[in-house]
Amino acid sequence: MVDLFGRRLDGENKFAFLSVEKMKRLPNCLIACLFLVSVAAPVSGQIIDKGRYFGIGSAFKTFTITTPGLPVNAGQGINGSVNTGRRVITPFGREVNKVIRLFSEGQKERAIIVAEVLLESAEIKGAANRAEIAASLSLLARLHYQQERHEKAEMYFKRVVSVNQAAQGGNQLELADGLERLGVFYCGRAFDDKKNEAKWLEAARSPLQQALKIKQEKMGADHLDVAQLHIFLGTIYQFRDKRYDLAVPHFKQAWLIKKEQLDQEDLQLAIAAGALADVYRMMDKGSEAEPLFKKVLQIREKTQGLEDPALGDALSGLTALYLKQDKLNEAEPYAVRTLAIKTKHLDADNIELAYHQFQLALLYHKQGQYQKAEPLYIKALAIRERKQGDTHPDLAPILHNLSILYHAMGKDDKALSYRKRSDYIKTQL
Repeated sequence: MVDLFGRRLDGENKFAFLSVEKMKRLPNCLIACLFLVSVAAPVSGQIIDKGRYFGIGSAFKTFTITTPGLPVNAGQGINGSVNTGRRVITPFGREVNKVIRLFSEGQKERAIIVAEVLLESAEIKGAANRAEIAASLSLLARLHYQQERHEKAEMYFKRVVSVNQAAQGGNQLELADGLERLGVFYCGRAFDDKKNEAKWLEAARSPLQQALKIKQEKMGADHLDVAQLHIFLGTIYQFRDKRYDLAVPHFKQAWLIKKEQLDQEDLQLAIAAGALADVYRMMDKGSEAEPLFKKVLQIREKTQGLEDPALGDALSGLTALYLKQDKLNEAEPYAVRTLAIKTKHLDADNIELAYHQFQLALLYHKQGQYQKAEPLYIKALAIRERKQGDTHPDLAPILHNLSILYHAMGKDDKALSYRKRSDYIKTQL
């Protein structure tokens, strides 16, 4: 599996891509986590807290090869279809299923070859066979994306859009789906390629806006597909433009749509609530954020259990909120639970684990529990040094906080050493 939209800004994971139709059926994927910088209240100086965003949800966590959401199965009008009694399986659909089977069995190159032959066969039949051409292109895009062949994947995603745009009287919803997949792909590249993040997020904006306009007109403003597009666009305003005021209307609309149409224990509702809660947290609107975070916890604890990995992300969101408000007693049980869950589910050198160690260390530091804070800071620092090197910018907050901690503990030599390392890294930014 390629994890793409769950990629942290520090580069450990990748921003996952999931086919639009599939992601709407998998609300139980892990919630995505991204790191942003915020400043916590000082303890013997300025302690830097790296806050986190977790609201995008299942939209971008796991890439799964599935039958494209274009005419393949039941009654969708492909010539030569065979009625099996329970559903219609077309010859084209059988070939797509063959590609998926080969890929799932590890025969990835052979799967791509068969998919290319499928596309060529569809193109030979001419423009009237647009649906099969678009479906073949979509399948190839996903296959190449799974192999991290991003240039080829982009080419195929663009071709899907072009085929549907060129069709006379074509299905506008198919065009919208293609635009949505292209936009999600660019979002994936943004968080996979941090150096060019702004460029990729900007590239995602237009196709997602076009898809939103079409789906609002064809499906209605309150459709669940429209809600998902609001979440994507809210993400762009949040991370590309740092315009939280523009992100909120999108996240809020997604929340209202899902709240109206979904069961109150649906995980998709938790995803929308988490997105809105975290942007409110970043805007220092704790009174709006807190009940939404608790709604996320309520849904996930009831439906996924007390040790679900995504539950740890919701707990961490509340921890960050309470830390920013200096509600340390409220924050502590959430921080402890978060680290326990993540320790159980993550490798010992995972950078996400380092974040949660840092978060709990910060809490203990602010409480004056220096003996508890020190080993957690050291563990977080060691993971980042192994994974990112000795001068990565993400080391600076830990080094800075350690220097303050050791000064408070009367260990001035250590404090000076860590302060020098922190200052050096900052000069390289």
